[in-house]
Amino acid sequence: MACAVFRGDISAEEFSAAIAQVDADLRSHDVTMADLLWRATLDRAVALSHEHTPALGNRMLDVLHISSALELGAKNFVTYDNRQIDLARRVGLKTISP
Repeated sequence: MACAVFRGDISAEEFSAAIAQVDADLRSHDVTMADLLWRATLDRAVALSHEHTPALGNRMLDVLHISSALELGAKNFVTYDNRQIDLARRVGLKTISP
C-alpha cells in the first residue's frame, strides 16, 4: 500500500485509513497471521520462477508472494499487478483486484 502512495494511486490519507483498517481486522480476527514453512515456500518459489518467469517476467518477490499463498492453501489472491495476476491464475489461484 505504501508503494501505491508513491505511485500516486492512493493518497497518504487513504493509506493511513487502510493501515488502520488492517489493524482493526487483525484485532477482530477478521484477518489472521499465519505461520509459513519457509524452506517449502522458497523451494516452490524457485520452481515457479523457473517454469513461469521466462514467459511472464515476474519479479522474485511477486513469485514469493504467490508461493506463500499456495503453501498456505489459499484459493484467492489479491493483487493489482498484472504479471502477478497472470502467474496467480496460471497456478490456479482466483485473483481479486478490489
